Amino acid sequence: MDAVPIAFVDVLCVTLQKTDLEELQKIENLWSWTVETHYSRRRELTAYVSANYDEAEVGIIIGENADLLIAVPYTSLTKYDRIRRISIRRFHRELLPETIPMERFKTKVLPVLISMADAFKMNVSARSSKRLAESVFSVLRAPLLKIETGYTGQKGVEFIERQIALGRLEQLNLRGHEWSGSMKPFLKWFLKSPNFRKLDLRRTNLTVDLRMLVIIFERFLKGELCMETSLRGKPSDGKLKELREAVLSGDTLPVLYGLPQPASTSVEFDFDTCQVEWTGPGNKRLCAWFSKTELYIYQR
Repeated sequence: MDAVPIAFVDVLCVTLQKTDLEELQKIENLWSWTVETHYSRRRELTAYVSANYDEAEVGIIIGENADLLIAVPYTSLTKYDRIRRISIRRFHRELLPETIPMERFKTKVLPVLISMADAFKMNVSARSSKRLAESVFSVLRAPLLKIETGYTGQKGVEFIERQIALGRLEQLNLRGHEWSGSMKPFLKWFLKSPNFRKLDLRRTNLTVDLRMLVIIFERFLKGELCMETSLRGKPSDGKLKELREAVLSGDTLPVLYGLPQPASTSVEFDFDTCQVEWTGPGNKRLCAWFSKTELYIYQR
């Protein structure tokens, strides 16, 4: 490693997260000073982006450690800084800094923000500008760890599909009732990803179907799930509805293709919600909690 050029190490450090730089500091070497420089100067930043109500202008606030009160001047940004979160939302005008025209934001500012963003999270609030969100979605290529967004249009759909294909996405939280059923194959692909942690469809028109439960169960048997893994949403009609009704009524459980008979079932005190459990390796259990409007699948 001593023979590695310093220039290469410098470029490499730009791409690493601060936690990685911290670990790399433990290795004593000729290039340790370069790593220490990147670590000490690295700031993990959040970019808050908001359009005014006629969507003609955009305001941006760069905050340190997701804190709006610690605004970072644009002039202080360096190659050592990384944007770890982009939040598209509406602000009261008095909270916004000086705004710029939407077109200038898209051609001049957005490319700079994108170049600084890596392994980050994105949140698009329910009241944010769809036009602004679509502009950001259309140019983002860096892999995200977490996405929370409502339906903004076709660019948003393509963005989510692209992020799932990249394979680094861990959490996806969707909102809105305009999603196309063509999203389902991509969501099932996401459930199979080694990095999958959470999928929340509760506030959408998309449902959790039997095949999605089977995918989670198969990964559960292989010991691939972590304790934070969860899938939430409205259960689809059909076999999952039959399962809930059978548990609540005490009838014979339906045969579910791809799933064995549960290890246990229980009905809660309100007689309207129930839970089904399957056993797996290491005494772990996969639980499916049903209410009238929600299915919550998790490991414990």
